Amino acid sequence: MKLYPLKFKPYLAERVWGGRGLSELCADIAETSGLIGEVWCVFGKLPVKNGCYAGLTLNELCLRYPESFFPKGCDVSGMKEAFEFPLLIKWLKAEHWLSVQVHPDDESAEKLSGGAASGKTEAWYVTNVKDGASLILDKEPDVSVGALLSAKGPHIVKHLKFVKPECGDSFLIEAGMIHALGPGITVLEVQQNSDITYRLYDWDRLGLDGRARDLHLREAEYVMNRRHEKRLESHKSGGVYQKNFIYPAPVGKILAVTDYFRMELLNFHISAEPSVCQCSSECIWQAPDSHGSEILVCTKGEFDIDFAGSTESLVYGEACVLPGGGLVRLRTCERDAEIVRVIMPF
Repeated sequence: MKLYPLKFKPYLAERVWGGRGLSELCADIAETSGLIGEVWCVFGKLPVKNGCYAGLTLNELCLRYPESFFPKGCDVSGMKEAFEFPLLIKWLKAEHWLSVQVHPDDESAEKLSGGAASGKTEAWYVTNVKDGASLILDKEPDVSVGALLSAKGPHIVKHLKFVKPECGDSFLIEAGMIHALGPGITVLEVQQNSDITYRLYDWDRLGLDGRARDLHLREAEYVMNRRHEKRLESHKSGGVYQKNFIYPAPVGKILAVTDYFRMELLNFHISAEPSVCQCSSECIWQAPDSHGSEILVCTKGEFDIDFAGSTESLVYGEACVLPGGGLVRLRTCERDAEIVRVIMPF
C-alpha cells in the first residue's frame, strides 16, 4: 500500500437538536436544508476523497491492507465484509439540548441489544462555547439510580449535574454516565463506533418524523447500576484498575485515555514579536507501525502534513487517517493552531 494521509468526504447527520452552526467547518452544509447536528469526519463507511484510493471506504482499505491499520500480531483472519472501523470521530454543534442519555459498555450492549453489539465509550473536546452554555455530566452524587428514575419526565433534571465548559475543556464520558450536550456548544467527539443510546428524558419534544422519540428507562437503569457496581469493585480493590491496553509515548497533552483510544492535544504557538524570527512551527514524531493507524483532526488553524513522501493540507474541521508506521511532520504558519491526535491501543 502506498502510504499517505487519508482524508474523507464527511457525512452530515440531521438531528432534531441540530441547525446550521457547523457550516463554519463544513461547507457542504450550505447545500442541505436539514437541521445538521453532526459532521462525521472519520467513519468506516466514508469514502476517501484524496489520492489514488479516492472512492474506496476506510473499511475497504482496512480489509485490503490490515497490516497498515492494525497492530503487528493482530489476528485479522476473521475479518468479513461486515467489518467496521472501530472508532467514529465527529463534530457536534447543539442548537437545542440533546436528550439526557447513557451508553452501555461492551458487555451490557451484547446483553441488552444482542449479537455483536459493542458499547460506547466517548470523549468530548470543546472548541466553542456560547456565553452561559452548559452541559450535563453525571447525576448529583447523593442521588441514587432508583431515585433518579422515579423522577419521571422533566423532574429528572433537578437531580443532574450541570457543568459550564470553557474552550479547551475535555470530558471523558464513561459507559453508564448520564450526559447531554447543551445549546451553544461545539465539540469534537471521539467514540467507539456504536450508535446505541438509551434515553432517560428528551425534553418533551417530537423527533424529525413528528413523533415522540422512545425512552429506554429499563436499559438505562441496567447500565447505570453496572457502572456503580464497577466503581464499588474498584474501591474495594484499593482503586487499582488493571488497564487492558498499551500505548506508545504521547506526542501532545493527553486529554483522555480509554481501553479503545487515547486523545491528545498538540498546540502550536508562533510569537507575534517582531524581534523573534519565527514564521512557522512544526512537530515531528515517528509513528510506530506496532500500534497501527492514528488520526489527526485540525481543531484550530491550518497545517501541512508530511508523511511517507506525501504532503497534505489540513484545515479547521478536517481530519485524516495516517496508516501505521512512518515519520510524521506537522507544519503551520498560524500564530495559534492545534491538532487533536487519536491513537488506538496495541
